[in-house]
Amino acid sequence: MTQHDPCPTIRLVSDTVMPLVGLGTWSLRGQQCYEAVRHALDVGYRLVDTATAYGNEREVGRAVRESGPPRDEVFVTTKLPAEDAGHERATLEASLEAMGLEHVDLWLIHWPPSGKAAPEVWERLLELRQEGLAPHTAESAAWCSRATARSRAATSTTRC
Repeated sequence: MTQHDPCPTIRLVSDTVMPLVGLGTWSLRGQQCYEAVRHALDVGYRLVDTATAYGNEREVGRAVRESGPPRDEVFVTTKLPAEDAGHERATLEASLEAMGLEHVDLWLIHWPPSGKAAPEVWERLLELRQEGLAPHTAESAAWCSRATARSRAATSTTRC
């Protein structure tokens, strides 16, 4: 992908457009993370995936804020660690503070608690979605729930 090639996208149920190609940051730390995200955004990537557990949200957020594309053109995903189930608001607020962003575009459950996401966790994710902190959480929750149900029918190990 170059600066001149548009990133392929998909339209979500909410009519939001999400890039299909993105930069995963799970193994990136510090300055290397910042530079990789900046470079990816410079060459046309518009989706950046991080997670609380990766320990790099600060660098990802700084790169997004200091990059050329406006924030509304960059799709940022982060994830709730399973051990933080029950502390959704505090976890999301800490992620937003670390990144210096007002919202994330998609918030996922990272390895659902006990191999499944309890209804209470989904309800708290939906509440935060209503507040605009993670606008597309419900879509991912619905997709993940369907994927989990299909996966459980085929195997005993389920991860979304």
